[in-house]
Amino acid sequence: MAPCDKGYRAIYRAFRDYSAMRDISFYSCLEVHGPLEVLCEKFRRISSPAVNPLGIGAQYYANGHREGSLCVYKDKAYPFGYIGEVRFFWVRHSTLWVWVHPGYKTEVLEELINLFELSPALQFSKKPRTDPSHLSLDQMKLEPKDISNPSRWTSPATEITITDLQGGFSRIRLFGPETFSVLKQALYTSPEMTLPSNNPTTWFQEYFQDKSETLKLQGLLWNQVQSSHEFPCQVILPLTVRDPRLFLPQRRTKDLERNERAGGAMETNQDFAQLLDEYWKAASSSPLRDMNLRGRTVNEKISDAELSKRRGELLIPGEKAILRIEEAGELLF
Repeated sequence: MAPCDKGYRAIYRAFRDYSAMRDISFYSCLEVHGPLEVLCEKFRRISSPAVNPLGIGAQYYANGHREGSLCVYKDKAYPFGYIGEVRFFWVRHSTLWVWVHPGYKTEVLEELINLFELSPALQFSKKPRTDPSHLSLDQMKLEPKDISNPSRWTSPATEITITDLQGGFSRIRLFGPETFSVLKQALYTSPEMTLPSNNPTTWFQEYFQDKSETLKLQGLLWNQVQSSHEFPCQVILPLTVRDPRLFLPQRRTKDLERNERAGGAMETNQDFAQLLDEYWKAASSSPLRDMNLRGRTVNEKISDAELSKRRGELLIPGEKAILRIEEAGELLF
């Protein structure tokens, strides 16, 4: 047995009995913006109802509450010319996020540019970008990503715009039967707070100044849910949570209350579905879907030194720190 096999066995045990995490931030996000009718018509040309009966314009996905998958082909080439599978969901009525594996991202992007007849990339950055073809793999990894000025392709005639949001998100995939229990222990929603009405200093104050009902509903929703099975299939749930770094345990722990929480999951199913509908209406827009707010969230994040100082000031190690406005962050899962 090779030494590296021990790592595979540990991952398998975590996947089978507890929870395992995989970082899939290498997936690229392409934001496609334009008239809904044009987007649905064009995407039908690079897909097939035989493979994906529900297209991107189906009501199942159009409200933005669920994520879907689509097998992409060359333009009108089905069943030949297969490129790969992509994931998508609607951010707004006319804005679609498409998640593409980097192995065939170039092919998908070129197909979309030709499909919508877009112009070459427009560089909005003030500083010139380094040509990646002249860099080694290690240099490409160290090259800073200009996420505030992404590449764009546009067509004034059709009002279609494609924005490459690569590097702007952290995307995590969790596996295992204890995954939801881990999320419940690690994530604490930002509670309803009394925010100053004048001169907001953080993105949290500015955005939630008149959205206190959204914070209240998300707290009720997250506290009431007992199992991931209560959510609809492929659901998207935007949450504004406190900084998880503040609640790291002192040592590895296991959730021993899982069975007790799962016992009453089905009793409140009807009330939970009603609460979920109310939250979706209140949280129709999310800070994560706004490029300017995403940049402010990164810039206003608490430093590791400040976090260590705050954790060191706790009287009891491991207890919850006092909530401050600047520690909130946006999460979408």
